[in-house]
Amino acid sequence: MRTSLRIHRVLVASVAAAASILVGSCSDSNDVTGPGPVGVSADLSGEWRGQYLSNTPSQCSNFMATASLVQTGNEVRGSFKALGCGINGTFVGTVQGDRVTGTVGMLGCTGGGTNGQLANGALSLTVSDFRKDLIAGDTEVMAGGTVAFQR
Repeated sequence: MRTSLRIHRVLVASVAAAASILVGSCSDSNDVTGPGPVGVSADLSGEWRGQYLSNTPSQCSNFMATASLVQTGNEVRGSFKALGCGINGTFVGTVQGDRVTGTVGMLGCTGGGTNGQLANGALSLTVSDFRKDLIAGDTEVMAGGTVAFQR
């Protein structure tokens, strides 16, 4: 009987000690700390201007490019133009942190996939070739390239 009474007392004392540690660790604070918000992305909303550098400079080289973007959550939509190169389309993309992926869509064309990054206030994008299904087959109709935008 003495042994079971001693075990019971040790058990009760252990539970009480554990409970006091748990209660004390939450003392009058509702603040939660951690590494910060998950999924926070750069805000690309606004008017952007830059130079479009074509992958095929003989077709189109060093023309003004503009983008007018609106971001809702991680989704970005707007216009993308490099009129000197014949590009006038809609941009639809996704932002994750400082990275952006998407597509510049133009009626009748495929391609125009984009990927890039926002760094130090500049948005750098790489745009893939624009293609069209012609009688001769799938043909590049406008060269892809890169653009470094500033607001």
